[in-house]
Amino acid sequence: MKANAPSRGIDVSDVELRRIWDSVPVIVWTSSSRGQSQLLNSQGENYTGLSPSEDEAWDWLSFAHPDDVKRVRKEWRATIRDSTLFSSRYRLRSRDGSYRWHEVKARPFGDALGHSQSWILTAVDIEESVVHEELARAATRNEREATALLKMVLDDAPVGVGL
Repeated sequence: MKANAPSRGIDVSDVELRRIWDSVPVIVWTSSSRGQSQLLNSQGENYTGLSPSEDEAWDWLSFAHPDDVKRVRKEWRATIRDSTLFSSRYRLRSRDGSYRWHEVKARPFGDALGHSQSWILTAVDIEESVVHEELARAATRNEREATALLKMVLDDAPVGVGL
């Protein structure tokens, strides 16, 4: 089967599409509005350890951290209901059972009439950014606490100690 790239009228074979799909440096997969997925690129297979066959569906939300699943399911249902783009930060389980933070985005693609039939999702690993954000928040909190403590000591100190 050939896919036609509308902007330039270039025919691209399934093999070429798969090569492009697998070369993208993020996890990419397709999903139905119910969360049943079938296609997963090689980065996704390497990360999750999952190698679904073309006719095998799997639930992408099953890879979300247990503490994140309820929130993400709610966000996904709202996305489907409102026909909006999906964007969420949550932890994804890797093949070794550990979790890393990812920025997950989804965009619908539909039939010839524009009805959403499937979604294409991407997951970008943001673990290092999240860790740095947490460290920055902790440093800011520590600075505020130290400043408040110093102010309290100076306010209660005898005259001249602050000099």
